[in-house]
Amino acid sequence: ASFVNACGDLLFVPGLRMGVAGAAIATALSQLGGALFMTRALFRNVLRPVLPAGAKMDLRPPSLRQAFNFTKFAGPIFFVNIGKFIPYTMATVAVAGAGTLPLAAHQVILGVYFVFVMFSEPMGQVFQAFLPDAKERGRPATLGLVRRGLGMAGALSLIVAAAACLGPLLAPFVFTNDIAVAEQMRYLVPLLFALIVPHPLTMAVEGILLSARDLKFLVGVYLANTAFVAAGMTAVAKLGLGVSGAWSCLIAWNVLRLTEQGSRLWFRRRRLLKLEPVSA
Repeated sequence: ASFVNACGDLLFVPGLRMGVAGAAIATALSQLGGALFMTRALFRNVLRPVLPAGAKMDLRPPSLRQAFNFTKFAGPIFFVNIGKFIPYTMATVAVAGAGTLPLAAHQVILGVYFVFVMFSEPMGQVFQAFLPDAKERGRPATLGLVRRGLGMAGALSLIVAAAACLGPLLAPFVFTNDIAVAEQMRYLVPLLFALIVPHPLTMAVEGILLSARDLKFLVGVYLANTAFVAAGMTAVAKLGLGVSGAWSCLIAWNVLRLTEQGSRLWFRRRRLLKLEPVSA
């Protein structure tokens, strides 16, 4: 999906000169492509191997009990995902009052941000996929996976953040033909770097908490953080702090959720990772 998004951005924005609309089309196509690839993998690698030879898949709607059991997990995840994306919408609303140029630069840099943070999303998926099996194999396997995963996430933080800044800093005209917007984009590059750096570690820690089904904590954290961002963006708009104020608020939110989730993992690590010593 990230590859499709990047190619789409190059095709529709500088190639066909469609601007923000082109970036939106590229994002939509990347989501569609990702959904198709994952659906194909689901049928080939998960569903087909467990079906008896010659059996057809049962596509009937789930029963109320099945739907309820699914909702117990999917419901909290829905609120967590909403809490992840609302702050960016709030930032756009706060920047809108600063003028056309800051808003245009904000939209372009935010698009770059979303492209590159996709490289950190797999960190959480790795822990959700492999941590349950590691827990079954015991403490050494669990700690080994957590240490390697968090180490990779830390290294990825700097690599992805630096790579994301190269385009807007060195070749802003790939994204826009407007000189004034390009200058605004260069101004936002340090803030882009600071916003991306915590993200891979946040996704890694969040993946561990999701694997441990620590859903009540995650929902509570995201609800509280959404209220924090809403208050911050309201202050940004009222005080006229513009795009730098909105991005500073986003950076504070990203650092805050990493601190909250990291603290939760550290202080509850024995229960979350099932590291309690086995009684004789």
